[in-house]
Formats: sequence, C-alpha cells, structure tokens
Amino acid sequence: MPASVPQQLPPSLQPPTVPTTNHWSTTRTRWRSNIEEPEVIQHVIDKSLESPVTLTQRELYAISPDIRQYLKDNVTTRRINIPNIASTNTLEEIEEDLPAVALLQGASSSPDLLIAQLTVELRTIPVKLEGNVEVEAILDDGSQVISIRRDVWEKLKSPIHTNQAMTMESANGSRDRIMGLLPNLRVVIGECDFYLQVQVIESASFEMLLGRPFFTLAQASTRHFFSGDSHITLLDPNSAKAVTLPTRPHVHPVSDFQ
Repeated sequence: MPASVPQQLPPSLQPPTVPTTNHWSTTRTRWRSNIEEPEVIQHVIDKSLESPVTLTQRELYAISPDIRQYLKDNVTTRRINIPNIASTNTLEEIEEDLPAVALLQGASSSPDLLIAQLTVELRTIPVKLEGNVEVEAILDDGSQVISIRRDVWEKLKSPIHTNQAMTMESANGSRDRIMGLLPNLRVVIGECDFYLQVQVIESASFEMLLGRPFFTLAQASTRHFFSGDSHITLLDPNSAKAVTLPTRPHVHPVSDFQ
C-alpha cells in the first residue's frame, strides 16, 4: 500500500510564522521621546543665533541636546595653518588668520596700500626783504638758524656784524663759515612783518632759508597734503594778524650750486 502524502494546507489556514529572535543582533537603537521633532532643529538654531531669542516650550524641549552639540562644535578652538606671507599677494587672503603685526610686515605686497613717496620737494614761500628785494624762501623747521645767500645780501646793501660770525654745521657733519649776522632784518609775508636775525653765507642752493627761529616767532602751523602740497599759517607777533598761504616746491637748476 503506497505511503500517504501529507496534505498541504491552504495559505489561509497555515499558522503564522514566528520570527526567530537573535539576542546577539547588532541593530543600534536610540531613545527618543514623542515630542522630539528633528525638522525644527535647524530652524531653532538659526533663531538662537539672533537677538532677541523667542522660543516656544515645544521648540526648546525638542532640540535641547542638539543645541548643546552645535554650540560645542562651533566654540571649540582648532589648530589652523598660517600661510607663508612671502607667497601671499593681498591682505584679504591672510587677514582672517594673521595678527596685526604680521599684516604690517606683509603690507607692502598689497596694490591698494597707500605708501610714502621716496622723496618730496622742500616747500618755499615768496617773501620781501626790507620791502624791496623779493626772494623764494625755503621752509625748513629742522634748521636752527635763518640764513640768506651772499648775492641776496649784496642787493640789500645792509651792513652785517662780522664780529658775530659763527660756524654752521650741517646734518652730514660738514662745516661752513658764516660771513656775518644781519640783525633785525624785516621780512614781509603777506600783510605780516617779521624781524629776523639772519646769517649770511657765502654760497648755497637757495636764496633764503627760514629755520626754527622763524617758525617759533610766527607760531607757524603747516598742513600737508598727500599730493605733496602744503599750506602754512603765520601769526604776526606785533600786530596779531594771521595769514595763510600756499607753498611752492623748491626746484633749482644745477647752476644754483656754486
């Protein structure tokens, strides 16, 4: 008698399959409450970085752990590499990483930086000596004396005090013998009269030099401009008149040197 074949039950009558539980499963889990809403995290972060901050209780409770992590990531200091200044062409490329001292050291490579000119001409003003001899006088507040050249003195026809002659030393150490002192020389500038003690020198590249004795007497103040121009304001100590006049560049031909 042939063996009986097990009857296959229809799907609707088969028992439900019970899944096998693996206690060593590597599936990761996290705890999460029903109130947490990940989609509002970035929205609340953006709002918290602006002032004032207005949050609902739902927003606050929903993203508190994420806010703490975001702030920790962004306030933690990190090591950065400082670029080589010599290979950097503009200040904009290094200003975020370098201190102010480094910026000054590398500033000369910037095409937009304003820098001093290599040389700037001395400035002069027109003056009248004793009201009739006109000369261009160099303004030099680094000089301790006021001086005029010999040929200018000869036009004045005024006597000098040779017993008060002195030796003038230049900044480079050279010494020049003064011919004599021309006392109380009347120098007219605009409507102001100044009486100066003037040294007469044999030769120079200028007609007259107004040094510090003039600047202190006239309480002179000079305003300089980036173009190289300047204006000078002078006060007449005897009349209290004040004048302001533009200066001119001192340009001399080679033949001026004697």
